[in-house]
Amino acid sequence: MNNVENNKKIAVQFLEHIVNRKIDEAYQLVNMDGKHHSPFYPAGFSALQKGMKENDGNIPEKKLTVHQVIAEDNMVSVFVHLALKPYEMAVVYIFKFKDGKIDELWDCGMPIPEEIKNKDGIF
Repeated sequence: MNNVENNKKIAVQFLEHIVNRKIDEAYQLVNMDGKHHSPFYPAGFSALQKGMKENDGNIPEKKLTVHQVIAEDNMVSVFVHLALKPYEMAVVYIFKFKDGKIDELWDCGMPIPEEIKNKDGIF
């Protein structure tokens, strides 16, 4: 498997671990000296990991549906439908890799309304 395909696999695996409440396993895929860009947590992957652990019990029922994974060089984008009862979101996660580990992470999301007026849907 080449680096691009391996990075795609790792990105999806990271998200699946998070949704399946395996946060420590997810962070084994991360360069802990890297950075994330969530405005809700302090800088550093350690802070993001801690926040995810603290929030894990708040939404016990999570479902992740991956719709598309796009990769080029050391960047991977994952388009997902995230069901977090009682609401749902469309999220794009962007991962940057270094030496086979997640080195940088961004996420952009929008809530999915109950009634979708666009006949093309969210995905």
